[in-house]
Amino acid sequence: MLTRLSLVAFIVSLVMLALASPARSDAISDCNSSDPVRRIAGCSKLIATGFFDDRQLAFIYQNRAIAFFTMGASELALADFTTAIQLNPKSDGAFLNRGNAYLRLRRLDEARNDFDAALARNPQLADALANRGLVLLLEGRFAAALEDLDQAIALKPAFPTALNSRGVVFEKMGLFDRAIEDYQKALEIDPDFPIARINLNRLTHRVNLEDMVSVPTQVAVGRSSR
Repeated sequence: MLTRLSLVAFIVSLVMLALASPARSDAISDCNSSDPVRRIAGCSKLIATGFFDDRQLAFIYQNRAIAFFTMGASELALADFTTAIQLNPKSDGAFLNRGNAYLRLRRLDEARNDFDAALARNPQLADALANRGLVLLLEGRFAAALEDLDQAIALKPAFPTALNSRGVVFEKMGLFDRAIEDYQKALEIDPDFPIARINLNRLTHRVNLEDMVSVPTQVAVGRSSR
């Protein structure tokens, strides 16, 4: 019934590319690759060069961390996100992404703290609001979760993951019509969102069953024969 996590991706700057040697340029291209294995290799080569300043290195570590996260290596992702934060403590995206790694590991207090830190740096960061709302949902704090998710959706209306999470909150609160509406909206935006479809089908089936049970059985009563 839960949702996908929202990550902030980084593109290693083209300025670096202009300053780099051909071999380093290839590594930069790899570090920006959508292929996580290639990205890890490219970013690792860049880290080993000693060529980049702290802010640039923070981007590189985040790119490698996102590749680790994509591959399910949450502990390795967590280590790289932490290094990125040490290199650039002002980065709202680094705190958001490390919060996601903590959340995947179900380290909820640490996840919430990182989402708080991301929002302290950027109060309009819809992904941090949505993911903090997911933490609050997991903690059973439905009213607080709803507040965060409402804000996230207000900032980013076409936000299927936040809509799905809010649907779960409504469902937990017994507001089934509103839950179904949010699941449907999530699927309108992303028809290939399997969690939202599962949630919608399951809840619709439940509501239909409850409606069937609640309908009184009509019994025709005639005069008894004598």
